[in-house]
Amino acid sequence: MQAKRGCLALLLIMSASPVWAHVGWTASLGFAEGLWHPWSGADHLLAMSALGFWAGRKKGRGRWLLPSLFLTGMVLGASLQALGVFSAAIAELWIALSLVMFAGVLVFWKNIDLRLAGTLALLLAMGHGMAHAAEMPANAQALFYGAGFLLGSVLLHMTGFMLGRGQHRYVRGLEVSLALGCAVLGAVGVAS
Repeated sequence: MQAKRGCLALLLIMSASPVWAHVGWTASLGFAEGLWHPWSGADHLLAMSALGFWAGRKKGRGRWLLPSLFLTGMVLGASLQALGVFSAAIAELWIALSLVMFAGVLVFWKNIDLRLAGTLALLLAMGHGMAHAAEMPANAQALFYGAGFLLGSVLLHMTGFMLGRGQHRYVRGLEVSLALGCAVLGAVGVAS
């Protein structure tokens, strides 16, 4: 029954129209807007939760290293985007590919070497950082917006982490549901 509810919730999240949209809702376009941004699109929501879940299943320093490297990659990607190195279209494709990779990590490669896992987390995060910067409103307060999206990402990582650390019998079902959501949304993004 729990697995059915999880799949239903995942389908409802993915049915948002349009899936990739991030809509502004604050007047100041600062910290609060940045904080909300990772929660406002299924792409970021799934990727950040998947990273947290993956870190939650790790032992030792992998638990903190993966989220730390992901945040570093986001800052690097946002900086490159702000410098005009990548286009918004590249960022969206990068995110779609990262979702497919997260699906693979959750199902097949969750126990890969920590150095490879850290490198992968850093690289996958760059697309999300690029998208955050590309989708930042022109009149936003960049420093506050950036601090907000980093905190919003940390909160999503923590949510995934807590789900991944769970010892109940539904952890595997959550992992498969999260991987399925990443795979489907990633495939849709790559195809479009």
